[in-house]
Amino acid sequence: MSSTATAIAHDISSFSYAQTAVTVAVLYDHGLTFGREIDYIWRRSPSLVTALYLLDRYLGDAVVIIGAYLCLTGDASTQEYDS
Repeated sequence: MSSTATAIAHDISSFSYAQTAVTVAVLYDHGLTFGREIDYIWRRSPSLVTALYLLDRYLGDAVVIIGAYLCLTGDASTQEYDS
């Protein structure tokens, strides 16, 4: 393996670790604030603001989880690099 390919593999590995750390931090924050979300969002009558909040909150979580899945399974980093 050439030094360029080794450097790229190292960068991909580092990115996977960073993506995993971000996923854990986002989900941890979600867990910490879930009680407040129930009080302030779920117990209110539905409105546009409520819908936008929930869309942002859960779509963002889905994107982070899918990104972590792709990094951890190697689906995002299976390309071969030729030097």
